[in-house]
Amino acid sequence: MPFGGKLTIETANVELDEEYARHHVEASVGPHVMAAVSDTGQGMDEQARSHIFEPFFTTKERGPASGWPWCLAL
Repeated sequence: MPFGGKLTIETANVELDEEYARHHVEASVGPHVMAAVSDTGQGMDEQARSHIFEPFFTTKERGPASGWPWCLAL
């Protein structure tokens, strides 16, 4: 978040009921762990949103202090 903001990461134990499972076919009834991530930053453009679940995706430039070189050793 180059212009500031607050990053919040939350976890909780939740119990999914039959009503929830009816509307979310991939879910099963019972205990689950919920993880939520939110921030108050400026947001992402469409190109960045299309890659958010790729493990090595970054919007930073390659080079020193960017965190990029460690990927080259993989």
